[in-house]
Amino acid sequence: MIDAALRAAARAPSAHNTQPWIVTVDGDLVTVTVDPDRLLPVADPHHRDLLLGLGCWVQSFAIAARATLESVTGTAPHVTLTLRIDAAPPHPFTIADLEHRQVDRGRLHPDPATLVTVLTDVPDEVVVEDIPESVWRRLAPTAQLHLASTPAMLRETLSWLRLHPDDPRYTEDGLTADCLRIPRRLGVVAHRLLRSRPGQLLVDISHRWHRPARLLARLVPAGSSAPTRVVFGMTPAPEDEADWIDAGRHLMRLWLALDKAGLRVAVASEFKDEPSCAATIAEIAGTTPCAVFSVGRSTGDVPRSHRLT
Repeated sequence: MIDAALRAAARAPSAHNTQPWIVTVDGDLVTVTVDPDRLLPVADPHHRDLLLGLGCWVQSFAIAARATLESVTGTAPHVTLTLRIDAAPPHPFTIADLEHRQVDRGRLHPDPATLVTVLTDVPDEVVVEDIPESVWRRLAPTAQLHLASTPAMLRETLSWLRLHPDDPRYTEDGLTADCLRIPRRLGVVAHRLLRSRPGQLLVDISHRWHRPARLLARLVPAGSSAPTRVVFGMTPAPEDEADWIDAGRHLMRLWLALDKAGLRVAVASEFKDEPSCAATIAEIAGTTPCAVFSVGRSTGDVPRSHRLT
C-alpha cells in the first residue's frame, strides 16, 4: 500500500518538474525533506513554488495512504515534513484520480460553465478569480519572456529542459520536448543550438535581447477560443512555511476536482513571478497570487511528464 501511495504521490506537480522531495518511511511515519540539488534559487528565490510543490505532494500522499500531516519544521528550503499513516477519513479522490491528473500545455477548449460548477465547492479561504483575456494578452509578452530576463535565470531554466530523447534524464525529470509540445525534430535542433557557441552567446546576452523580444511578441496576433485564465490564492495570504504548504494542498485538491470534471490546466507561473505582472494579478485576486493557470478541456492526447523511479 505504501509503495502504491508513494508512486501516486510522485505524480504531484513541481516547478520545472524538479521533484525536490526526499521521502523516508519508518513504520507508519513518513518524513519529507528537500533535495538541495533540485532547488530553483534564481527563479524561486523565496522558495514559494518549492513549498507549494511539497504541499501538492503531501496532499497526494494523504489521499493515497490516508495519512495525516503532523508537523512542518524548519525554514525553507531546509524544511522537514512529518506525516503519519493513521487511517485518516477517506478523501473524495483516489489513487486513480491522482494518476489521471495531468498538465496540458497544448490547446485547451474553453468550458467556463463546468469551471463555475467546480468552484462552487471550494472552501471559503480559497480565492479563485478569472483574469480577463484582455489583461492576459496585455501581460503575456512580458510574463512569457520573464525566464529570459537574466542569463542566470535562463541557464537555470534550460538546465531543466529535456529537448533531446537521448538525454539520460529525458524519462526522469524536467520538462521534455513532448510535454512542452515541441516537435521532436525541432527539439533536437534546439538542443544542438543551445550546446553550440552561438547558442551559448545568446544565453549570455539574454538581458540585451529579451526586452526587444517582448516588443516583437506584442505584434503576434492572438488566437481565438481562449481557455479561462485563473489566479489562485488564499485568504489570508500565506506567510510562513506551513501556510504555503497548506496552499499547495488546496491547489492540489482544486486541480484534482477540475480533472475529475473533465478539465485540465496549463500552468503559467511566469504571470505571478514577473514583478509588474504579479502586481496586476494581485489586484485581480485581492491577495498574493499563489498560482496562475489556464483551464479548459484537452483537445487531444496529453503527453505524460516523467517521474524519477
